[in-house]
Amino acid sequence: MITYVVHDLARNRELAVKALTKLKDVFRIFVENKQRIPLVYEKNWKGVVSTAGINGDAGADFGNTWYNDHHFHYGYFVYTAAVIGYLDPSWLNEGDNRKWVNMLVRDFANSVTDTHFPFSRAFDWFNGHSWGSIIHFYLFSLTDIM
Repeated sequence: MITYVVHDLARNRELAVKALTKLKDVFRIFVENKQRIPLVYEKNWKGVVSTAGINGDAGADFGNTWYNDHHFHYGYFVYTAAVIGYLDPSWLNEGDNRKWVNMLVRDFANSVTDTHFPFSRAFDWFNGHSWGSIIHFYLFSLTDIM
């Protein structure tokens, strides 16, 4: 967001270019899955999850492995990609940038039914909104039953 503000509001193009270069370099780490805690495709629930909780720790990496708050976690990346793409439209077609971002969107907001990701994973059509925390939703549901 700061890069966008520097570019569009402060109109400091030189500083914005420096910030954009650093932003792209950091983003590339995630697209190449070389971050400290990499992501993996999980076949049972069909989604992209953090490897931090693979061994059963539901709280690791804020519950990401257990599908907690993916729209928040991945939304930051989607927003960042939108800013980078706005400031440098050619970036979207470089390497796997577009494919990686679309993968994240499909994980939390897939608008079609396909073999890799479910349709509207966290959207509750009865209540008309996405849940802020799937884990909390299930825990509260279990508490109500007990």
